[in-house]
Amino acid sequence: MKKVLLTGAEGFVGKRLKFLLERRGYNVKPAVWKGSKNHKVFSDKSFCFENLDSETDWSDAFKSENIDTVVHLAARVHVMREKSENPLNEFLKVNCEGTRKLAEQAAENNVGRFIFLSTIGVNGSFTTDAPFNENSKISPHNNYSMSKYMAELELLKTGRQTGMEIVILRPPLVYGPGVGANFLKLLNLVNRLSLLPFGNVSNKKSFIYLDNLCDAIISCTGHGKSVEGIFTVSDGTDISTKELVLKISGFMNKKTRIFSFSSSLARKLFYVFGKANVYDSLWRSLEIDSSKIKNTLGFKSGVSIDKGLYLTVENYLKKSNPLV
Repeated sequence: MKKVLLTGAEGFVGKRLKFLLERRGYNVKPAVWKGSKNHKVFSDKSFCFENLDSETDWSDAFKSENIDTVVHLAARVHVMREKSENPLNEFLKVNCEGTRKLAEQAAENNVGRFIFLSTIGVNGSFTTDAPFNENSKISPHNNYSMSKYMAELELLKTGRQTGMEIVILRPPLVYGPGVGANFLKLLNLVNRLSLLPFGNVSNKKSFIYLDNLCDAIISCTGHGKSVEGIFTVSDGTDISTKELVLKISGFMNKKTRIFSFSSSLARKLFYVFGKANVYDSLWRSLEIDSSKIKNTLGFKSGVSIDKGLYLTVENYLKKSNPLV
């Protein structure tokens, strides 16, 4: 039986991954941040840490456990109200230095494989001529993606020095029941407005459903042969913002009218108001090529985008109206 140390087990991806790993017979030791409102729901078997940085001591997480795999999900993610005078430094402390320290102690405790959840943002915020793959140029577009890329470099260095197998996954935006952040904003937008300006948006966007991402991680965790390297991963079905909005509104049983709005004007407006990231996420394409993980590990997306969106919207509506 494989023993997995799972950091970020209290998070959106971590909670589902823990459930699926245990259902498939894995022995999972959760590692949770004490500052999380969800950390108290875990059993005494969990390892709780105060901070995730270069000073974190993971000794008790590995003590007498014979952990053979670490799945590292815990991270400092997008901060809506940044208070730090040096935001990049704060991201690096957690996502880069914290990851490096965990990897070093994992190697010292004979962990054979370290799986790191990075982001496709390492390659950029949009694609133009071709989908992103493992060989695409590096172009982190914000502090978060920069810190993830720096963490990747530290992990690969640790792997070379210690022989520990390093596996890096770069997914796009993750959706599923209980989703937050930008996808929740989109759900709120479609739910509240009946008229939206995406009529002439013909972009192509890659996403990944929660269970599909978990399956990709489990594929890396359970593979008997070496799976060392970087993998870009998505659902495998790309859709436009217009199609996405119409699918969501359909599952909400809403009639949403889509009108055409000048893309160039939209770009100017969003860039002038410092919201270039919003324009990129709604108007530009972001396509991902998952061929490597499919060919190497036999990974397949078990949940279609239609089913994934239906389950996501169903959960959203229940939370919005508990009587539904």
